[in-house]
Formats: sequence, C-alpha cells, structure tokens
Amino acid sequence: RDLHSFPTRRSSDLDPTNLSAYVNRAEIFLQHGDIEKALKDLKKAIELDPKRVEGHREAGASALLSGDVAQATLQLGQAHELAPKDADITRDLVDALIQAKKCPDAQKLAEEAKQRVGLGLALLCQGKAKEAVAPLEQATTDAPEDAQAWLYLAQARAKLGLADTAKEAEDVWRSPLGRLTLKDLDLEEEAMDFARRNKLVMVSFPGDSRLGEGLKLDPAT
Repeated sequence: RDLHSFPTRRSSDLDPTNLSAYVNRAEIFLQHGDIEKALKDLKKAIELDPKRVEGHREAGASALLSGDVAQATLQLGQAHELAPKDADITRDLVDALIQAKKCPDAQKLAEEAKQRVGLGLALLCQGKAKEAVAPLEQATTDAPEDAQAWLYLAQARAKLGLADTAKEAEDVWRSPLGRLTLKDLDLEEEAMDFARRNKLVMVSFPGDSRLGEGLKLDPAT
C-alpha cells in the first residue's frame, strides 16, 4: 500500500478507538522507513488494548529495526505471552534475545519451539559451533529452501575448521535459489550484518567468497 493513498494517514483521520487502524498505518510507515512514526502509532495501539497481540508484535519488530534491543525483547516477550504458539513471534523473539546477548534464553526458547535455525544461531553465539551443526543440518533437510539455515550452517562448519563442508553449505546459500530467497525477503544484508555483530564472521572476505578459502573467523565468544 502507498502511504499517500491510505485514507487514514493523518492523525485527524483516524478513529482514536480503532486499534487496527493504528497498526495498519504503522505497517505503512515501516514500509517507507519511518520507524519513529510507526512506533508512535504502535504505542497508541498498545494503549488502546494491551491484551491484543498485534500492537506488541509490530512494536517489537519495529524496535528491533531501530536497534532498540531492550524494547524489542520486552514487546516481543509480551506478544509471545499472548500468542505462545505463533511461530513468527517466537522466531523474532529468539532473534531479539540473541541480539540482546541473552543467548541461553534464546536457546531455551528455540528448543521449546523446535525452531532449529534459531537454536543453531543461539548455540553459535555462545561459541558452541559443534552443538550448532546438528540442528542446522536438520533445518536444511526439513526446509532446503531456507537460505539462512545454509548460511549459519556454513558458519558453524567454518568455525570447526571444516572448510570443505562449509564451502558446500556456502555454495547452496550463494546459489540462485538461496540468494533470491534472501533478496526477496530483504534479508541478505540483515543476515550478514547480524553475523558480524555477533562475531560469527569477519567483515572482509577474500575474492568472491564469503565463507570459503581464506575466511578468517573472530574468536568464539
């Protein structure tokens, strides 16, 4: 949707009691990169009904985009309490916990939810590359189209010095399907930035390879 064609783009146009209108407008603000205005609308939505999951979910996702990890963890935690079986909320909460350096909590949540990619990443951020390999391998078996699973599997194997199999996983990640999946979801740079922030890979890579020959890894944390 286009912000300029949305009939409730101005505060004066909104029904002040309509939670969905604030959430919908916040989503449009996010599409246009205006996180501050999105968060303002989502705060109003939460005030209208703290028991509705939508406000907390979107507020958490928006806070994560803005870099406010503490607020993201808080809001996504509340969303998870309201909808504990929502896989997307759980995944986002696992990501927020990892970014907050609460990796054991992320591991526990991912284990309970049987989210193998999140579990592998939570183990990686604790320096447990060996333990991370199994859930990530299972994730690539269950959903071979999941490009992020291949990316993190390549990182886990590289940390263990398994250059050949790390390169195999990287090749899948860098394949047209994997790269297209990441591009479509706008996740390619997000995935690499997340890896850098958590010291999973170095920023600079030799040649055209991200994880193959010549890769230098940060020390495990």
